[in-house]
Amino acid sequence: MLVYKTALVLDFDGTVANTFEPNPSGLGVNEAYEHAVKVLFGLDALGQYRSSGGLKNRSPREVVRGLQIQGFLSNGDTAQLTENLVRLKIECLTSGIGQPLQDGALWPRLTLGFAEFWAQVRKNPKMFTAILSSGHQTFITKTFEVHGLTLPDLTVTDDELRVLPEPLSKPDPRLWQHMVERANMPLLNPVYIGDDLGKDGGLARNSGVPFLHFAPVGMNAYGHEGTFGDWRDILPRFVGV
Repeated sequence: MLVYKTALVLDFDGTVANTFEPNPSGLGVNEAYEHAVKVLFGLDALGQYRSSGGLKNRSPREVVRGLQIQGFLSNGDTAQLTENLVRLKIECLTSGIGQPLQDGALWPRLTLGFAEFWAQVRKNPKMFTAILSSGHQTFITKTFEVHGLTLPDLTVTDDELRVLPEPLSKPDPRLWQHMVERANMPLLNPVYIGDDLGKDGGLARNSGVPFLHFAPVGMNAYGHEGTFGDWRDILPRFVGV
């Protein structure tokens, strides 16, 4: 018997948790990437990486390919360099998970209202929940555990996307199709929520899926049509479906 569930799919970095805020050791996602770029490609590459805009919510493979295209070569092919970059990035970040920030919040800090939103949504047996992110499985799992949150039904991360025969990254709609196939059940009325209009919004648009944009108070996009800054504001849309 086929089971149809309403699908709520979320980005992670900057959407569920503010991983760009540095941990107690002064390292957030941006700093971890910079460290990895410096180690693998050198100081000149780090300078170019910064001057060209830095991470820009790219996947690890996209970061590596971008530096290679700009002429920064290092030992190893793209796949191996990407694995090395991910390893260095995770080493920087993992030890900070659960450490208290100055205000007592645990790092990485959850975005505003997410804990309350998630607790209510996960009570709904008709709701299928997923994380679709260029982040990493171990980091995401530990973050949910540290904050006492129930894990989503499915987590699809760069860890599996970058090792596919043809690596996938946002906003390629094949990434969404990969997630649907991994869900292994019919999904009804899917919604994707993310903080990046280009990458997350582009993925939703290219996949024909409604998109909700998370933009915290103080961000340039906050207050624009279709955005929200507190997860509790959209709770009525997902409770009782």
